[in-house]
Amino acid sequence: MQSIGLILCIHNTQPPGGGGLELKRAFERAWLPLIEHLGEFPSLRCSMHWSGQLLDWMEKYAPEHLKQLESLVASDQVEILGGLFGGGLLPSLPERDAVGQIHYMNRWWKSHGDPKIRGAWLPLSAWSPDAARILNRLGLQFTVLEEYQFSPPVSIDGWCLTEREGNALAIFPGD
Repeated sequence: MQSIGLILCIHNTQPPGGGGLELKRAFERAWLPLIEHLGEFPSLRCSMHWSGQLLDWMEKYAPEHLKQLESLVASDQVEILGGLFGGGLLPSLPERDAVGQIHYMNRWWKSHGDPKIRGAWLPLSAWSPDAARILNRLGLQFTVLEEYQFSPPVSIDGWCLTEREGNALAIFPGD
């Protein structure tokens, strides 16, 4: 029987402007069960990106569940994907702002267990050829893009390498 590899990458975010009771309900219905159930299956590994809005909210309103997430990260069950802390689309931001947000995300995680962040999530699969240069210079090695963004189309069973100005970045096509 042929084996199949699966990379599970979960993007956790709340649309801008959503907060208060709406965010609390979403957390209780989606993100909290995810954190709790992952703990029940230690052999299941995944990558996750958490938006800055959610991280700030958990730090303030759900610190015990943030500790659960930090524990999953510390056990290498969850790999954290960095990226823009405040959101936005990488191609639409001035480079200094994008770099600042990525640095802020990395510092936030460094103060919460210091996981090795090797990849970045790009919101809405916003791609720019400059992403390879920006992300690589910040020490990031890969990102995830939806398969439809590739031309010609690629199979989702592999990855590709791109570069900009000598800065290489691996790209995993996602579905």
